[in-house]
Amino acid sequence: MTISRNAGIDVFENGMRLKAVAAAEASDCRGVRKSERFALAPGDLVLVQVSGEKAPSIKVAFEQAP
Repeated sequence: MTISRNAGIDVFENGMRLKAVAAAEASDCRGVRKSERFALAPGDLVLVQVSGEKAPSIKVAFEQAP
């Protein structure tokens, strides 16, 4: 998951908070500030919580890892 601002990302799978398996920050890339990768089981219910940003909007992109 990639977000456009320096916000916090929490991912919950079946009610349990997951730790990111990889993370990167980019202060010099327009529109991208933070990326985190999570190991998810196929078909499970996932809740994504973005917090800590005062801007009225934030862009979030999801992509399946290779």
